[in-house]
Amino acid sequence: MNLPVNFHPHDIVSYQGIDHEVEGIVDYALAGRVLRLVRITGSGHVRFVEPPTSESADRVLVLSEIDGLDITPPPPATIYHHGE
Repeated sequence: MNLPVNFHPHDIVSYQGIDHEVEGIVDYALAGRVLRLVRITGSGHVRFVEPPTSESADRVLVLSEIDGLDITPPPPATIYHHGE
């Protein structure tokens, strides 16, 4: 994944050979720090990316939505979905 450090709406991000468009950016304030997640969509898939904090970062967290996963609050300690 070739990622810019600063995302902007409508940027294009290539991930696993698919171009994804940045649809939105959300910041969560958590105990004195800010967690930023970027929603990207492409080829019918939605992913959430935690942007790297510096140009030298060598890892990026990419999350995927799981359709049909029925979890009510509070979530269980362990979640199994399709054997995983």
